[in-house]
Amino acid sequence: MTESEHMSRFVPSRKVFSALVAFSLFALVITLGATQPWVKESPSNQRLTGESSDSAISQNPSHTIEAVDQLQESASTEDALQKQDLLQEREKFAVFRDIQVSWEPRLKPSDIVAPYGPQYEDLRSKALEGDVEAAFSLFRILDECKNAFATEDKLQAAINEFRATHRLRLPEWNRPLRMGNSEDLDKMVDQIEMSYERCYPITPEQKAERERWLKLAADGGSITAGIWYASTDSDPERSMTAALAAWEKGAPQSLAIIGRLQRESYERGEDLRGDLKAFSSLYAYAYLLSDSRNSLSDPRVREAIELMESMKASLHEYQIQEAIQIAVETVKSNSNCCIRF
Repeated sequence: MTESEHMSRFVPSRKVFSALVAFSLFALVITLGATQPWVKESPSNQRLTGESSDSAISQNPSHTIEAVDQLQESASTEDALQKQDLLQEREKFAVFRDIQVSWEPRLKPSDIVAPYGPQYEDLRSKALEGDVEAAFSLFRILDECKNAFATEDKLQAAINEFRATHRLRLPEWNRPLRMGNSEDLDKMVDQIEMSYERCYPITPEQKAERERWLKLAADGGSITAGIWYASTDSDPERSMTAALAAWEKGAPQSLAIIGRLQRESYERGEDLRGDLKAFSSLYAYAYLLSDSRNSLSDPRVREAIELMESMKASLHEYQIQEAIQIAVETVKSNSNCCIRF
């Protein structure tokens, strides 16, 4: 390998780059010192600077200063560009500048502790009596346990087949899960064994009630259940009703669901202004998420912004401005805004 090929493969890290800058500064001091009458020229000075006192750099120290400045400028370019990008994105939300959002603490579902089997009947009785949190806890248990094996015999048969064929058939998966790496296979076996221990003796009949408990919790006023229900229900009208109810209670993440449903309605030809409405909902959602996290770097914010950028092709500029004003009014008019997420 030639020297140029070797160097082309070397990409200095930030620490290495800082060391190069520091060394250049040190070389600059030595080089400048070599031109002064009180510094005696010596072989050691020449070795440190890489040049003798009558070199072009020593005769014109400003060349070295420029080189160091360029190195320092390059080191900060990446950070500066990142900050500039964030400032430009933040400017997208300047219309919200006069709105004060009051953030409430993040919602936390009641704790449920494994194994779940012994708690199931007690939670079920409470849910039937109207306990919304108990109903949502039942849904969370059943959602986690939907792919847990019901009996130890079925678990062991699945593991044996998995080890022999590297294909795992889970109870609610239509296709077998393939895995070639032995280490990953062992980790998956550990996971399904742990899932069995957490979920036994929950039955397939109980798992079939999963959606019932979610709907009961959502209808009963659980905000988290409402968001979950809105994002999973296959009926667009029911999803929209649940998402709007969650937004009225101050849950910003429901705006992302509302935006998706509005866009789908537009694509089906059911709502000619659906794209404008979707842009508005996503605009409000992206702003609130960035405000909640005090950051524009959250992947969900970036995803929403990218989707809005792609939607601009189907909107005129006056429609975009109208959508932005609707987004501002959407946030401003919600007295319950917002629950931190």
